Amino acid sequence: MAEQAAFGALSAVAECGLSVPRDISLVGYNDIPLASGLPVPLTSVSAPFDQVAQAAPRLLLDDTPDTPVQRFSPMLIPRASSRTPDTSSNTGKPSYRRL
Repeated sequence: MAEQAAFGALSAVAECGLSVPRDISLVGYNDIPLASGLPVPLTSVSAPFDQVAQAAPRLLLDDTPDTPVQRFSPMLIPRASSRTPDTSSNTGKPSYRRL
């Protein structure tokens, strides 16, 4: 559902006369196939659902109390809907502006 919200945000940004990524960077979550095929391809966070699905049955069936915690790292898939913040100010920090 998170990625669908980002799709709606793309439309809302356009309705406000703003541009992605010039005015607003937008990132979704789940990296569904539609994300890469949009007019402005959506930057997305891809969760390793296949790894989680493979590990889940083993963890559920393992009855030892000392089973180590498994961590799965999501991956950022950069696309055209986001850009690096402007750090051209003297502070070296990203500059933001209110819209």
